[in-house]
Amino acid sequence: MDLNLTGTEVHELREALESLLPGFEKEIASTKDPERLKELQRRRDALRSIEEKLPVGLIETS
Repeated sequence: MDLNLTGTEVHELREALESLLPGFEKEIASTKDPERLKELQRRRDALRSIEEKLPVGLIETS
């Protein structure tokens, strides 16, 4: 699947992921339910994978 994003969109997506991931870490640390833990870890890993694929330093100016 290809997804074409502008530099601004890439920047905003990276910012959103960077703000979400710490919350996942906190929730993972406090979760006792094994099924919930697996789900949170799966989602965290998927979001990290997306973040790692984003180019760094792109932003457009108007």
